[in-house]
Amino acid sequence: MQEKEKYMPEGNNDMERLMYAMNQLKNRNFQAIDGSAFEDGSVADTYNEMLDSIMEYNNHFLMRINDAMTRIADNSNVKDMLTQINSQKEPIENMREANETLSLQLRQNETQLVETLAMSKQIDNTIMPCVKKMTESEMALENSIKEIDEVLSQKTVKKQDMLRICENARKQEAQALTRSKEITERVAGLGEQAKIIRKNVGEICLGDNEKVNVFKSFAEGLKCLTDNYGNLSRYCFGVGSQLYRISRDIDNARNDMFRHNSRPSMLDRLSVFYVDHLTLTWRLYLNVIEYETLKITQLNNPDRCKFGLWCANMTDPQIRDTDEFHETFDAHEELHKHAVACFLAKEASDVSEALKEFDIALKVCRRFEEALNSLSLYLRSIGITEETEVWKFQG
Repeated sequence: MQEKEKYMPEGNNDMERLMYAMNQLKNRNFQAIDGSAFEDGSVADTYNEMLDSIMEYNNHFLMRINDAMTRIADNSNVKDMLTQINSQKEPIENMREANETLSLQLRQNETQLVETLAMSKQIDNTIMPCVKKMTESEMALENSIKEIDEVLSQKTVKKQDMLRICENARKQEAQALTRSKEITERVAGLGEQAKIIRKNVGEICLGDNEKVNVFKSFAEGLKCLTDNYGNLSRYCFGVGSQLYRISRDIDNARNDMFRHNSRPSMLDRLSVFYVDHLTLTWRLYLNVIEYETLKITQLNNPDRCKFGLWCANMTDPQIRDTDEFHETFDAHEELHKHAVACFLAKEASDVSEALKEFDIALKVCRRFEEALNSLSLYLRSIGITEETEVWKFQG
């Protein structure tokens, strides 16, 4: 491990100095103590070895959380999921409108079926009595002709005038009977047609009822589909919201480990700086879709984030004056610039522009990662090689 800066513990003897160092540790001062302040230097050495062991373990925990955060912070799967859901919104809405139209037509069709059946029965009830009356009239005429024939056949009839009158009456009734039969046949034909119409109407109504049942099933299926889309949309949004809350809790734990409970090397810090800004970039997207609400002060102070403070405190010209350092610095500045632009576009309710700026910020974040990797390689080349191994989960 690289030589760490040491401090001189206060106290009049080794015990007081050791107690002072332990209180400093309790207050999260993980700096090693200077053994020259102790009468027995082995006390300081033992303390420093214990401190190094604690920090080594804490550094492993930090870097393990930091490594996991590279996957947790990447919300591309949530973005793809919500994009797919939103892409189906218009077709689903069209289906919902079509379902409402179809349901209205089904109700109208059912009303028309009832009216058609009623009319077919009305036709039947109107024509059949006519057929019956015409048949009765025909029978009455036939009886009248028979009576006249009986009169004409009686030999007691002598008077020629009466005979002529009866003969004329017989002819007229015969003609009336012929016309009556024709009319009766026509009316009877109408009656048969009415029966056929009623039968056909019944068959049509039966077929339409089957169609109605099919359409009802189809309409119910459409309603189920549109309702489930709404449920799916809420479910996906809920899943994304839950993942966001989990990621914030883990990121807060990572930041606490970095600030208060670890002693990361310079190479460790570069890894943390990248994850910081990957997380920040995806939080821009979460702000656009309103999973969270960012503040402008979280974005417009690039010199106050961990990396910005590290750059401001970098006094080693061997690092500060290199192209790798300047490329990383410039990419960092540009990333924050587009982060601010994304935030302002969302504040102006220009979601399209906000998403455009987010996409640009995501590309710049990749450039920032590449610049950090180049800087890391340069640091190794000048002998800064201390780096904490990322513990992998052993399931």
